[in-house]
Amino acid sequence: MIGAWRSGLGWRLAALCLVALGAWLPAHAAGPDWQQRLDHWVRAGFDHPDDALAALQRDELWLDTPEWARLAAQGSVLARDGQGDRDARALAIAERLRGAAERGDQRLIMAGAKLVDAIRFERQGRFEMAAPHALAALEEFTAACVRDDGQPTPEGCDHRIAWRARQILSLNALRLGVRVDAQAQLEAAMRVARQAGDTYREALSLALLAGLQAQGGELERAVVNLEQARQLARGLPGADDLLVRLKISEARLASARGKSRESIEHLLQARTRAENAGLERTQAMVQANLSDEWIRAGRPEEALVAAEFALPVALAHQESRSERVVRHNIVLARLALGQLEPARRELENVLALWHASGAPGDEAIALREFADALAAAGDAKTALALYHRERELSAEIARLNRDSVLRELRTSNDQAAKQREIELLRKEAEVQEAQLANRGLLQSLWALAAFGMLLALLGLGLLVGRVRRARARLVRRRARLRTQSERDALTGLANRHYALGQVRVRGLMQQYAGALLVLDIDHFKRINDDHGHAVGDAVLVEVAARLADVLRDEDLAVRWGGEEFLVIAPTLPAARTALLAERIRRSVGRTAVRFGAGAIEVTVSVGHAHFPLRRRSSGVQDAPPLGWERALNLVDLLLYAAKARGRNSTVGIESIEATDEAALVAIEREFGAACLDGRVQLSATGPAARGIGAVPTPAMA
Repeated sequence: MIGAWRSGLGWRLAALCLVALGAWLPAHAAGPDWQQRLDHWVRAGFDHPDDALAALQRDELWLDTPEWARLAAQGSVLARDGQGDRDARALAIAERLRGAAERGDQRLIMAGAKLVDAIRFERQGRFEMAAPHALAALEEFTAACVRDDGQPTPEGCDHRIAWRARQILSLNALRLGVRVDAQAQLEAAMRVARQAGDTYREALSLALLAGLQAQGGELERAVVNLEQARQLARGLPGADDLLVRLKISEARLASARGKSRESIEHLLQARTRAENAGLERTQAMVQANLSDEWIRAGRPEEALVAAEFALPVALAHQESRSERVVRHNIVLARLALGQLEPARRELENVLALWHASGAPGDEAIALREFADALAAAGDAKTALALYHRERELSAEIARLNRDSVLRELRTSNDQAAKQREIELLRKEAEVQEAQLANRGLLQSLWALAAFGMLLALLGLGLLVGRVRRARARLVRRRARLRTQSERDALTGLANRHYALGQVRVRGLMQQYAGALLVLDIDHFKRINDDHGHAVGDAVLVEVAARLADVLRDEDLAVRWGGEEFLVIAPTLPAARTALLAERIRRSVGRTAVRFGAGAIEVTVSVGHAHFPLRRRSSGVQDAPPLGWERALNLVDLLLYAAKARGRNSTVGIESIEATDEAALVAIEREFGAACLDGRVQLSATGPAARGIGAVPTPAMA
């Protein structure tokens, strides 16, 4: 079948098919006939770029078509393909369109040029470049094709430019982790298609939206949108690619429901449809999704086969985004199969690809997934190194987010302070008005002293009571605002801002003294992925409650960020620090966390230490002192050790051999080596007690 399309006879058949297209395209696509024909070849160009380009270059087929529109269609096909010199040819077409747009001040032509550039960068996985071009394309299209009242001007305008730009902006928002923005862009794209009567793109938007909602735990909305997409797709001719994407969204919904076998069955059906329709590149896309699901199902052999099928296609089309995902899955599959050496050789290359992607959040997830897989394969040393890299990257991301949040908080706090000041002034004005009114009343009462002395006394009492009540309301409001600024809204524990304030107030910032514990919920990402964010929030609330139950009144429990909690206990004796860590671990893991009709087992890993640290040679707490930041970093390293050695564990410092600051700095820098050569002696419970040869923590009473 494909060979026929590449023969001379095939091209004649293509010309005849173009005539026949008019019989079915109006049923599901709006716009002039030439727009529908261009759309057909742009869509076909994803899997059959040679066929599409040959048709778009036949002048006799496009006599009724604006030259810029045909050029933009060719540029889109070349930009999505990326084989050979086609990326450079797409760039040349974009430059040609830009020149034409600038000479004639044609904003619609400029929108086409910007969209070609956006598609090029999207294929390369460079969304930091794709998103600005897509946004520019959308702005140029809106200026040229949308009236001031919001209604479209259909003359010569093609809604598909706006639709495609919205799709790219949705992918960029998803890369940055802003799922709400990604859904908003897809919903806007769906409205564009619906307004234009484009059934194909309306159905595709709904299918993509359903897949995104399923991954985010919005299962009911995903079901509704997926069923609507199915209804629209029924009866659409030549829509095999749409039906494949519907199957992929059905697979994501099944996976979100925990039905791995059903998800795999949907993907296998999608692969068969793509194969039967001769959609090789679409088939490779399905194989990449299959490799994810095979890994999730614990079947690494099938995952490796699917990923290795998809990799050559991604490389041929220079699809950096697909290449990263496929290579990532190949490494995970090989680690699960025990092929450690080839996996290690490829590991750093894959991590370099993630680093170059400009998506630090995705890179941090990749580091953690590789660390988990290496730990499961028995390579604890490399796993610990990756955990450390992931922690450093997450700390940098947290720092950048914290700076951004602080800027926003300063702005919002300034606005809130101004609003509170205005509110207080308003209240004071009300009180003053009341006082003036009552003063006038008193004057009238004095004028009528013979008749109203009793009423004057009563009015005075009412005035005093009113002022007192207003003052009491203001005091309660200030107390409520203070409480809201010091507590985490979800768990009710102290927040990071309040904790840092307490450390400063107690004089612990420069030299920390007392117990410090950090705990992290094990496999929390998996809980969110498998059960949804609502269940994840329920787990956070329950863990916070169990943590608070085992602490003393003078101890401070803090939600430090995400699934991480902190315990600050300056007055806790050194001998009871390890016992408290074990009590926390047991309290959290003793019973399953219930949600709705289900339940889930939850465990935590804990890192702990008591400062100043005890030197082994002297047997007393006389190691060099540590400031707050360094003490927190040291306890973080102990948490990583607990996670790297099996999770559901506690790991603490029993003693340390450091007589001066230089020795202490060396231990912090080479913590893993210091644990091995005896400079640091650890205590541990849970699986970690077997893995590191640590001094066991005494049993709790």
